[in-house]
Amino acid sequence: MKGGRLVSRWEAENGVAQVAYSPNGQIFATALGDGTIQLWPASGGNPLRTLCLPATSRSSPVGLAFLDDGKTIAGASSGGQLLFWQVSDGAPIRQIDLPGGEFFGLAFAPDGKFVAANIAEKDVTLQIFQIDEATPQRLMAWETAPLIRMAFSPDGQMIVTTDATGFIMGWRVSDGSSLFEPWVATTAGEAPEPAFSADGTMIALGIPGGLVHIMSSDGKPLRTLDLRGKSAPFDKAAPDARAVKEQPLPAHPIFAPDGRTLAAAQFDGTIELWQVSDGTLLRTLDGGPTKGHSSLAFAPDGRALVAAWESGTIQLWGLPAKSDT
Repeated sequence: MKGGRLVSRWEAENGVAQVAYSPNGQIFATALGDGTIQLWPASGGNPLRTLCLPATSRSSPVGLAFLDDGKTIAGASSGGQLLFWQVSDGAPIRQIDLPGGEFFGLAFAPDGKFVAANIAEKDVTLQIFQIDEATPQRLMAWETAPLIRMAFSPDGQMIVTTDATGFIMGWRVSDGSSLFEPWVATTAGEAPEPAFSADGTMIALGIPGGLVHIMSSDGKPLRTLDLRGKSAPFDKAAPDARAVKEQPLPAHPIFAPDGRTLAAAQFDGTIELWQVSDGTLLRTLDGGPTKGHSSLAFAPDGRALVAAWESGTIQLWGLPAKSDT
């Protein structure tokens, strides 16, 4: 198995919450735990500029995305502030304050028209906002644990949500109807991490304990990958909560732009890349000692991968062409 090349490695003073790649592939962005957002050149090197979320007691970042074909970058704080900047010079564009309590998480729709926010109120709610307005367009509520993670489909028409009980739900953004029958993927006490493929036909779920479930967008099981990159039954049980503490966790799965490869960052600091069609492990990336949850982003051409770890480590990997795999 041929591995990738570690192009650059940085250590941030504050943990990294999220990472995003610009659509033109020239820069990527990281959101740090102190509320700052840094823009980096995709070739490696020092940050181009630093942007700041509002300096409040709830300024930790919960959302990060490039909008308008990469001309705008948006960041969201746990206090409900959405800020927008010009990528070219870092000039602020506008700020929107969303109503509600504490925000557990927020996701930007890829088309830049909507955001989904998980808000802590009397009832647990997921609210869909039009990005230029602070009035919710749609509200969904349930009586389970707070939603921790969510992902929009590439066309912005679907959203998948997960909570700390392992509950998986899929919604149509237009009317709030269900995409598939809700189900429990794990009882390990940590929310699975969802990710859509670029064509919107597949959903990957990082399951605590070392599994990645791959399902169709209408809820049909397709494949399960284990830590060794081999295929496993889709209903293979995840380890219980006691065992999870002793094992690496797939903290963040993400599909490559062509949908043929899936990367998943493990809790021990390694990243595995699998072939989706048959569960073959293609390569393992290990950039040195680091641990914890992470966020991954592929370059638009699939030839680079950024991994940002909660410990503060940021890694830029160069990946071989398909002919080299």
